[in-house]
Amino acid sequence: MLYVGTCIISFIIVLPIIIERFNNALSKGVPMDYLVKTLLCFFLPVSILVIFIAVYSSFYVTLSSKGIEIINGIIPLIRENYGCQDIRKVEIGNKGGFSQNYIQVTKADKTKSIFLVIGLISKEDCTRLANDIASCGIDVEVKGYLK
Repeated sequence: MLYVGTCIISFIIVLPIIIERFNNALSKGVPMDYLVKTLLCFFLPVSILVIFIAVYSSFYVTLSSKGIEIINGIIPLIRENYGCQDIRKVEIGNKGGFSQNYIQVTKADKTKSIFLVIGLISKEDCTRLANDIASCGIDVEVKGYLK
């Protein structure tokens, strides 16, 4: 969420400058469609990137007797369900630096799985979550310093 806030604040600061340059270009006779195409070529990829970062870093985990469910906090339709009998290993950790906590659930029939950033869970809840998953009989590996 820090990324989204930074982008919004930067956009608010830069917006008056963009509007001033836009008006200057219009007064000098630059065609309107050229300016709109130029702005779209810049803002559309940046907007998509900001939305992707916000959605990717907004997962949380629910644990039940049936298994683990990882749900996105922004778009709840994005979810992963894992049954307890299907899970081989769960890795919860942090890569260090400014990175956020992640979870990686490996199924018994697969060798690789994706990292999901669990940015909506605090450090204390991550350690509690690791202990709860381990109490269900699933192999849990904690990597790095959970912050």
